Amino acid sequence: MRPVLLKAEGLTKHFGSQPSRFGAGLFGADRPVLRAVDGVDLEVRQGETMGIVGESGCGKSTMGRLLVRLLEATAGRVQFDGIDLLTLKGRALTEIRRDLGMVFQDPWASLDGRMRVRDIIAEPLDIHRAAAGAERRRRVAELLEVVGLPASAAEKHPHQFSGGQRQRIGIARALSLKPRFIVLDEAVSALDVSVQAQILQLLADLQREFGLTFLFISHNLAVVRNVADRVAVMYLGRVVESGPTQALFEAPRHPYTQALLSAIPVPDPERPRTRVVLKGDVPSALAPPAGCRFHTRCPMAQDICRQTPPPTVAVGPDHSAACHFAASSLMN
Repeated sequence: MRPVLLKAEGLTKHFGSQPSRFGAGLFGADRPVLRAVDGVDLEVRQGETMGIVGESGCGKSTMGRLLVRLLEATAGRVQFDGIDLLTLKGRALTEIRRDLGMVFQDPWASLDGRMRVRDIIAEPLDIHRAAAGAERRRRVAELLEVVGLPASAAEKHPHQFSGGQRQRIGIARALSLKPRFIVLDEAVSALDVSVQAQILQLLADLQREFGLTFLFISHNLAVVRNVADRVAVMYLGRVVESGPTQALFEAPRHPYTQALLSAIPVPDPERPRTRVVLKGDVPSALAPPAGCRFHTRCPMAQDICRQTPPPTVAVGPDHSAACHFAASSLMN
């Protein structure tokens, strides 16, 4: 088993929990707390791709930003190579940020249209004073080559490129400081299918060449199945199941995971499949249900689910689920 590179324990992010300068809330009312990420435990191992899946609003992107400290956590710990990221300040934090990168979902919004590509890619180098002059130009040209763009791209602006090319620029920027860990936040979801395949192949090549570790956030289960070594499923701010990709897709042990997987389109219409249709909407993260957060939509819910949060139990090698019945024969 590969060594753990990044480990989150009880990672929590609540929005709206701090009183504003105008008081507790409108006309003195209590301000609601949005529990975007609520006590997540997660391990990401050296050199692997860890997939994070779940419906929109489940906290996937927020968690990705917490892990690289683009957002500050409300509570919990994040250890990177044994160092607690959340306690670092000043120079120590600046130094470790070199090891952390991020590629964003929208290649049209994540690049500054006023800047030339050379300056976009070199911005992290400038901030960290890692290269200047001829070395800066050499590094930009090298990064463009690595992501499959010509050196002439350095003098252009983002609007002169297609969506796939823009995402390659975003990847080059993320690679500029030679990071060890990169969060890919829906990095291919805004691209055409054919372009998605090209970007995914590029990411796989980069991972092999540089020994990168990826956190791959996506709502596209078919893509995650093809690229991830392990997968964590999130629902309403919490991880409800995690495990090796093959085990999780072939033998899911949480009702929510089963419902998600049953919705994946199957190319063979003759292949038998039981569709799990969930009723109702996802509850609000402003007022999550008591007990198991999934019980309001779960076809297996019992009284214990409505009253008691489920423990996370082992259901196989390196495979766990947060369900009162995860180890029961009812889940087979």
